[in-house]
Amino acid sequence: MQEPTDGEAEPGEDLRIYASKRKALFWVVLSAGMLVAAVLAVASPAHLDGFQRIFVLVGGLPLAGGALILFGSVLLSNAPRLVVTHEGIQVSSRLLRDAVIPWSLIKELSLQDTRLQTTLRIALRNPSRIRAWQTVLQRRISRVLPVAYLTYVVLSVSDLTLPLPMMEVVACIRARFGREIERYGVQVT
Repeated sequence: MQEPTDGEAEPGEDLRIYASKRKALFWVVLSAGMLVAAVLAVASPAHLDGFQRIFVLVGGLPLAGGALILFGSVLLSNAPRLVVTHEGIQVSSRLLRDAVIPWSLIKELSLQDTRLQTTLRIALRNPSRIRAWQTVLQRRISRVLPVAYLTYVVLSVSDLTLPLPMMEVVACIRARFGREIERYGVQVT
C-alpha cells in the first residue's frame, strides 16, 4: 500500500486522516518560540516582577513545553490522527489508550467551533466504559479526582493539525458511515 503524503487520506472504505506535517511543523515552531520567550523572560530579572515571574513559571513554561511535546509527537508520528470504520471511531489520545469506540456506544457527534479550531466532540452513551481504555494511572487519578472523570464523558478530536476542516471530516463520516449512524441512532449535529 502506498504511504500517504502530507495530509492525504488513505483510499478505501475506512476513513483514515493523517496530520498535515506542514501544520504540525507550524505549531512546533510557534511552541518552541513561546518556550524560548518564556525561558528568556524568566532568566532576565529586569523584565519581570515576582508575580509575573511566577505566572510565567507556572503557566507559560508548562504550556509552551507541553504544546511543543504534543505537536512534536504529531509531527514525528506516521499514524493516522483519526480512523473511522464500520466498527466505530478510533481515537488516538494521550489521555486514553488508542481504542475503537464502537458505534453502539456513541451517543452524539457534534462540532464545537472556536476562533482557532473546530473540534469534533464524541459523546458516549455510557461514559463508564471509558475506564476500560484508561491506563492504571488514569484510573487511580479518576478515583482520587472524580471531577476529572466527568471530563471523559465527551472525547474531542481537533482539526488543528488535520489537512481539512472538521466540517468536511463530518461530511465524509456521514457519507461513508450513514448506515451505522442511522442503525445506532447517533445524533450528528
